[in-house]
Amino acid sequence: MSYQKRIWLSTFIAGLCFSVMGFACASERTSSSTKAETEAYRVALTSEESSNGAAAEKRFTFSVLNKATQNRTTLKLSNQTTRIDKLQIAGDRLVVFGELSVRAGIVTILNLQGGAIVDYLYGYNPSLSNTGRYLIFNKFYPRFAPAEEMSAVYLIYDLSRTPEKNRLAEADPKDGERVGYPVYPETNFRQKTYQILNDGSLSPHTLVSNNFLWLAEDRQVLFVDRQGDENRLVTIDLSRGLEKAQIRPTPITVRELLTPEAVSDPSIMARAARTLYATELKQISPHKVRVKWASQSYLRSETLDIDLP
Repeated sequence: MSYQKRIWLSTFIAGLCFSVMGFACASERTSSSTKAETEAYRVALTSEESSNGAAAEKRFTFSVLNKATQNRTTLKLSNQTTRIDKLQIAGDRLVVFGELSVRAGIVTILNLQGGAIVDYLYGYNPSLSNTGRYLIFNKFYPRFAPAEEMSAVYLIYDLSRTPEKNRLAEADPKDGERVGYPVYPETNFRQKTYQILNDGSLSPHTLVSNNFLWLAEDRQVLFVDRQGDENRLVTIDLSRGLEKAQIRPTPITVRELLTPEAVSDPSIMARAARTLYATELKQISPHKVRVKWASQSYLRSETLDIDLP
């Protein structure tokens, strides 16, 4: 394996380790994570059982209370979901965040008024926006895919649209893998494709923030992405709509975070650029975001305030 490919793979593995850590934390399901409530509905997971005697196939049952009518109904879910991690309500839709037996993520959208499955998608790190209109996530790839297929493509699903309108023309409306609108990397957005594109670098894109940060009534979403030695705070501006999204990557200067001793050591500088991980993104003013970093011996400060573009 060439030196460049080894660097490519080591960078991805570092990012995947953080992703798996976050995934494991999300898997620690609590009773509150299997309930959801808004002014209109109250939903709870009431049972799960093996489907047709197969341990890997599950059937989930939910109780639904329509608060306006006081009508109680029951919803059933039986698809490829093997575990449920979280429930959220978006209007008249129930968004079920779960897992596949192959340790990938699956999100299923159910109609609360009829119980039908509206749509589903495979992916990683899904995050529903504050108003429940948008869902951002990383494109699905098999856990043991070739290294060149593991680069992150960031997608946004619009819950106000039909399943057909949430897929590019190349995708089947029932395809759970090629779904959503690509917003980053910028080449994917411009070329309107799900494919991982060669931008001249052997380094993958990797999500290196623990959360997506939604701002301003869903008009903006932020995250930290790394490609090689380059760490960027990426802002996706949706104020003009999904197809006219404005993408604003802000480079993060690693040197500003390091101790004087670390700055003077090129090997530490290189390691820091490839191992930084943002444990929290938080808006601290209308025009500024604070990034909190995982503790490392080479850090001078574990927080960095960045002006929004």
